[in-house]
Amino acid sequence: MDSAAFLLLALVYTGTLLNVCATEVVTALYGENIVVPCNGGAAAPKDLMFVKWKYEKDDGTVGDLLIKQVRSEQATVQATDNYSDRVSIDDKLGLLITEASLKDQKTFTCMVVSAFNLMEYPVSVVVYKKPSSVEIMDKSEVLQKDRATTVGTCVARHANPAATITWKKNEKVLVADGKAVVITPSIKLDPATGLSTTASTLQYAASKEDAVAVFTCLSKHQLSSQEEELGPFPVHYPSEKVSLQISSKGPIVEGDNVTLKCNADGNPPPSSFYFHIKDQKMLVKNSDTYTLAGISREAEGVYKCSLADNEKMEASQSIVVSYMDLSLTPTGRVVKSKGDTLSVMMEKSASADTKVSWTKVMLSEFDGREVTIQPQF
Repeated sequence: MDSAAFLLLALVYTGTLLNVCATEVVTALYGENIVVPCNGGAAAPKDLMFVKWKYEKDDGTVGDLLIKQVRSEQATVQATDNYSDRVSIDDKLGLLITEASLKDQKTFTCMVVSAFNLMEYPVSVVVYKKPSSVEIMDKSEVLQKDRATTVGTCVARHANPAATITWKKNEKVLVADGKAVVITPSIKLDPATGLSTTASTLQYAASKEDAVAVFTCLSKHQLSSQEEELGPFPVHYPSEKVSLQISSKGPIVEGDNVTLKCNADGNPPPSSFYFHIKDQKMLVKNSDTYTLAGISREAEGVYKCSLADNEKMEASQSIVVSYMDLSLTPTGRVVKSKGDTLSVMMEKSASADTKVSWTKVMLSEFDGREVTIQPQF
């Protein structure tokens, strides 16, 4: 039996009362040194005989760490487990433990033995570690309108206690409702280190207005907080409206080139359309236009266009073709003597009412007349 143990037994047998103080809590940082104060760092009693540090093992038994006697300059390490080369004592009788890990989250007790007193000061150690990294995984390229789509997975790695993750949209916290907002959290414990990795996956049913939205993953921990931004994302949605435009400079006249342009409001815009040209259905790929070259009066009528992948989505426009046929009798060059009567007959066929005017031009060479007819719609 060593002298310290003998003195302890002597104190017990002489009726010295053991006093146990309330447990103090000390926070340590993972991987760094732990400083466990004895009696909050207060000065040792003048009649101090020795100080002993011990701890509570996982099975509830007590393990000895070290003992420091007043007459000895060096402490004697009593630990035989993984603490044997990790513990020491400072000049205030505090316990020093190197390379803190989660296995050090225990209750350590400083036993102070003086000539007529025996005090114990238990200290509970909590080891914190902030996340080693916060990152976004499985980030989406686009969002779908009215359909829950994965925005991304936010991961906060290797922390203690586990980090918490919150999602925000445009700085407003998102609350899961199981429909438009689906948040799936998970925590994975590393069996070797005891550290926790927190993950949270956000699924979101977007609207058209969300094309400018910015999503934020916020990781919170007792030692730190960190934000990672995602977006904005393009929002994809099917076409809800189709329109048909007729491209022409003014009224369409027989012989003009007329371009039909089919517009749809989907995103991304449709790339293929059907153009219904009279009794024909023309598929146009990678374009939204179809040109009618040299249109004729027979081409007048209703034209349609529709989506290639949804023909129920269609639009129509009517095309009116203007035309006029004009003939004169007689034709060509007509020679008359002075004073003769010239009768000219005109026949016309037009798509609309026309006005006709007659103009004569004096020709000095023959002292005759040339007649010019100017029909007008």
